[in-house]
Amino acid sequence: MGVHDRGTPPLTNTVTATVTVNILRNNNPPSFTNCPTSQTLQESAAVGTSVFQLSASDSDPPTTKYGNITLQIIGDDNAGSFFTLNSQNFIVLNRNLATDNATRYQLRVQVADQGSPPRSGLCVFSVNVNRNVNAPQFSPAFYNISILETQPVASTIVKLTATDADRIAPYNQFSCSFGSDLLTTKGADYFTVTTVNNICNILILRDLSTDLKTNTNYLITVLATDGGGLQSLPATVNVTVVRNTAPVITNLDRNITINYNASTTAGNVIYDVDYTDPDTVVRDL
Repeated sequence: MGVHDRGTPPLTNTVTATVTVNILRNNNPPSFTNCPTSQTLQESAAVGTSVFQLSASDSDPPTTKYGNITLQIIGDDNAGSFFTLNSQNFIVLNRNLATDNATRYQLRVQVADQGSPPRSGLCVFSVNVNRNVNAPQFSPAFYNISILETQPVASTIVKLTATDADRIAPYNQFSCSFGSDLLTTKGADYFTVTTVNNICNILILRDLSTDLKTNTNYLITVLATDGGGLQSLPATVNVTVVRNTAPVITNLDRNITINYNASTTAGNVIYDVDYTDPDTVVRDL
């Protein structure tokens, strides 16, 4: 290595020296170590809930700007208004989920170093929201009704009311069905259930007088299943059928004597007939 001044003539000097030049290169892009992935939240999750902690790394020396990385949410849609990223790289719920109806949010998170230009990596993180939190509930859960066996086919004998506390369809709508215990009774043969506007209607399916076993009680359980598959506890309906049996005369012998004379007029009682009827409903002879 030589140096000189600006004199006339210039003076010079030469020396031998070793100079080391370190070149810092941004050789490696940063990347995520635990993404892509997804998590599920209940709609009722509290604002401030930590959803997931992201992790990223860069193979460049951490003491250089090329190994110094930062994370930020860059999309998508309105996901950024519901979730934020804190200083520990936790994805945090930032807004009440009940203010929206989406069941899935997709977050694009970028990790970048401090190079010029920076090198970066991308993570797609999904948050699934369970908005079907509540199962239907019957109120009341027990019904005790009595009907005549002559009740017409297709007539409704009882309406069961149920509610579902979820906010949106199809999770607050349900369909009604009979429980499996009907396999041990005749109920499935003689009754059916329909659903109209979240009301369970039990109807007569078949002429009750055709039940040769003349059952007088049918125990029916009813279930309500919402659009997300959650099922209620059963409601129980006890149906008592009043059978239409014939009355029996108890004091009429084959041969009776009736005293009649000329003074007997129309409307006079000439004989009292006694009868019994096992039906619980009063009928006239």
